[in-house]
Amino acid sequence: RMVGYGGMLSGVDISPGMVDQAHGRRCYDVLWAQDVREGVEAETGSADVVLCTGAMELLNVTTALTEFRRLLSSTGELWITFQLRDAAQKDSTAHQHVQGMEMSDIERELCEHGFNVRSVETCASAFFTPSPAQDGSLLPVPYAFLRCVRTC
Repeated sequence: RMVGYGGMLSGVDISPGMVDQAHGRRCYDVLWAQDVREGVEAETGSADVVLCTGAMELLNVTTALTEFRRLLSSTGELWITFQLRDAAQKDSTAHQHVQGMEMSDIERELCEHGFNVRSVETCASAFFTPSPAQDGSLLPVPYAFLRCVRTC
């Protein structure tokens, strides 16, 4: 609603607290707390857009992408983020038991699960996380932002 979207807008988050925050924004028609790893209680093909930001590194990629594809209409789009990992560098969040993915692996996973990547934008420092040195320093966390469509 904040950007002018006029259709039905539904939201799902594992955190009841985040669902409460979203209710306060008054832009969703339907909101519920649910673990997407267990599937989403919505009809197959019922979504024109599935948006998943800042969660893929915490989810099983196969499970999530399979469910997102199920939810999307035949002309729907997937807008998704992945934490990036550069093969030459250590993950900035590895000490937090969170792993990024290399871009080639992201593109392969999306293709294997029936998606064509239409656009990619990257950010070398989407946010900063405390260093494992616990010296007050921060490490940048790189992300990829992708827009995908279903393949036939």
